[in-house]
Amino acid sequence: MGLLLTRRSRSCTRGGAWMLLVGLTLSTGCRRVDVPVERLRVEQAVAQTSESCRECHAEIHAAWAPTDHAQANRPVDPVRDAEALRLFALVTPGSVRPEFVLGQKPSWQPLVPAPGGRWQPHEQAFDPAKHEFFNVFGAENRRAGEWGHWTGRGMNWNSMCAHCHMTGYQRRYDPATDTYTSTWIEHGVGCIQCHGPTAPGHGDKNRPLSAGPKPPFLGDRAKMMQTCAPCHARNEKLTEDFQPGDSYHDHYRVTLPVEPEIFYPDGQQRDEDFNWTSVLLSRMGHAGVTCLDCHDPHTTKTILPTTDNQLCQQCHAAPGREMPGGRRATPIDPLVHSRHQPGSTGNSCVACHMPTTTYMQRSPRHDHGWLKPDPLLTKELGIPNACSRCHEREGLDWVVAKADEWYGSRLDSRQRARARCGRGAGGCTGGGRPFAGVDARRGHSGVAGDLSVATARPARRPRRDAGGGGGLARGGPDGARRRSPFLCRQRRGSTSAHAVADRSS
Repeated sequence: MGLLLTRRSRSCTRGGAWMLLVGLTLSTGCRRVDVPVERLRVEQAVAQTSESCRECHAEIHAAWAPTDHAQANRPVDPVRDAEALRLFALVTPGSVRPEFVLGQKPSWQPLVPAPGGRWQPHEQAFDPAKHEFFNVFGAENRRAGEWGHWTGRGMNWNSMCAHCHMTGYQRRYDPATDTYTSTWIEHGVGCIQCHGPTAPGHGDKNRPLSAGPKPPFLGDRAKMMQTCAPCHARNEKLTEDFQPGDSYHDHYRVTLPVEPEIFYPDGQQRDEDFNWTSVLLSRMGHAGVTCLDCHDPHTTKTILPTTDNQLCQQCHAAPGREMPGGRRATPIDPLVHSRHQPGSTGNSCVACHMPTTTYMQRSPRHDHGWLKPDPLLTKELGIPNACSRCHEREGLDWVVAKADEWYGSRLDSRQRARARCGRGAGGCTGGGRPFAGVDARRGHSGVAGDLSVATARPARRPRRDAGGGGGLARGGPDGARRRSPFLCRQRRGSTSAHAVADRSS
């Protein structure tokens, strides 16, 4: 009502009541008033580095420091990177010496300085396990001057990579001069990038714990997951204003599985889609499962092993865990369900329901839709299924017959009908809606197929998670030049070096 108080206060009156007027009379009596304290934005908290958190949070800092988040971007280290620098000079004779390193494992790319305040991730990436460089584009033979060449706008670090690899990053692009004066607080994904800046006086041991504002999440896992989404989703930025604690869908347009070059008709990942859409539209997402139910946010490892199905059995062991909203997870006995021996690939929940696709030649990514492997859809529509990965020698017809023998009508599900409908193969129900699931913009149950007309577009220019727009070839402000998507992605059926639509255009 126009009143902004800046601290928490207790107000009592003589005789038990007093009245606060702010254009109108509020209430009476003694009460505790929780009032917001204006927070710094992440990019403003220049003194709040992860190192400054270490004194009070040493154990968490130690767990985070070696992770892919902490090492998402870093300056070149002459000692640590000595071998790689030597090999890079041999593989790319005459190349500019890299200043930064992008990523950590299973590979990283040298970031080379370029005119206009730019950095470009080189196409020669380093595999630290094999101690060798390889071309992330494979045999595509991209050429200088093309949008998707490593020196081009499609592969620019400032506009396409840095916001997910740095803390407090500000792009600061000037269209008049086609230059960047990018700034950041620290390399890598630091504490405040996820938790948000702390309030004044945070860390003061003499300050009451109840004083000051609460963290933006307030223990809400669903809200925490919104902060994972911007960098773990294929999306387009709608604003530049997202801060920890905000709603993801207020700031991004998420890519839905109605775009055939991006998802398979059943919703499986095809291009590099990351995880957010898949989780959002999955049965798990409907049940309230969040990133933090499976992943430790500081170590980034799973909270339980996957090798013996412990991670999945935390919810699916009989009688089934009660989920948010009172829904109970389906109890599953892995041996009975899979009909494969314990310890085998066929007995693994993850191997069957989270198959991997390899991108950038050497980066396998798990699908997070937890879909049923359906060999019949492979036969009808060419959609991959996990069973055939192990039973290729037996042939597809054998796999289809075995799946029908074991699971029968359970495979004749909404997933199958949706896939057939989405490819015009018949079986459409409910008014011809190809993808029934969650309204991804509102986060509630609905029919995403209704969005297909409004959201389906021609395939947009994809990008990699380690690429960007704004390079050596001019083409409009911030790399916003429109080009054919097939200049920037690999052919169907091969591993993809690109995935996410250019967020700057």
